[in-house]
Amino acid sequence: MDNELEKRGYKSFLQKDEDIPSLLFFLGFRTENFIKDDIKLSLFYVSFDKKYMEIPLRFGLSFRVPYGLIDKNYKFYGKEFKGLIPEAALFVLPLVKDKTKRKKDIDALLPFCNPGIIQKIRDVDTFFWFGKRAPLISAILASRIDKILFESQKISK
Repeated sequence: MDNELEKRGYKSFLQKDEDIPSLLFFLGFRTENFIKDDIKLSLFYVSFDKKYMEIPLRFGLSFRVPYGLIDKNYKFYGKEFKGLIPEAALFVLPLVKDKTKRKKDIDALLPFCNPGIIQKIRDVDTFFWFGKRAPLISAILASRIDKILFESQKISK
């Protein structure tokens, strides 16, 4: 993917993407960033298992989502790749401290989201510690998603 981006005029961008919450970087979230004409792209590192996509983090933590909930094929300049569906991207928003930014991101993502899929992701254990389920961390994230969705519904009414 890097070569394709470079062919299209994107340059490596060494700064951290300020749109990604710093807590994620502390936990070990890694990205490779590119820029072209003030348009930034951040590709993040994941590992692919037979049944799930996993974002490895520090301290033995990882974030896993089963393919059945996230499997999405995208095309970028003729190259196909798998990526997150918008519903899964919502699960990063509780870590965004800037409420204005979080609101803008919700407003941008929600029109593309299926509430049923959000519920399925919310109800599955997504955090693991040394390969073992960490239901408490998953439940905390789910409650924050509920709060964000509730707040966005109140504002839109």
